[in-house]
Formats: sequence, C-alpha cells, structure tokens
Amino acid sequence: PLPIETVLTRSDAPAKPDPSALNAIATLWNINASNLLYVGDFLYDIQAAHNANMRACLYAPNAVPIYADQADYVLREFTELVTLIESYSQKVELC
Repeated sequence: PLPIETVLTRSDAPAKPDPSALNAIATLWNINASNLLYVGDFLYDIQAAHNANMRACLYAPNAVPIYADQADYVLREFTELVTLIESYSQKVELC
C-alpha cells in the first residue's frame, strides 16, 4: 500500500481545472508550485496544473489524445515518470 497522507476531494476545493486543490497541496508541503509536477490523465488535469503554475504531465497509456500537446510531458507508462524525475533532478543539480 502507498502511504497517502493527504487526500483532497471536491468537497474540499472546486473541481479541476480550478487550481485551488493543487495550490492547497503546494502550501501544505511548503513548496513553490513552480517546483511541482502534476500528473493526470485528462485535459482538466493539464489545465489545473498550468492554472496553479505547475508543470503538467499527461498519463496516456493507450491512445494519445488531441490535447496532449498542452501538457509539458506525456507518459505512456508510469515507469517513464522515474526517468523524467531523475532527468529533472540532474538539471537542477547543474544549476
């Protein structure tokens, strides 16, 4: 099981693409939103991430939807997320 400490639902914040829930998580974690990557599987996830000033990662394991170009990254498998995070970490270390 995953150790999930925080869950926000529509009773806690407006539905996506409103960024309120994502902003609440950034505040709770005390991390600037621009340093976070939000992974979702639909257009509203991409829009919510961008509305919150986060990078958007679209998970599209089957067909890549027409709105995929709006995401900063597109993953076909979750294992690609590890590579994406590692490459970003290396870029940050070089700065």
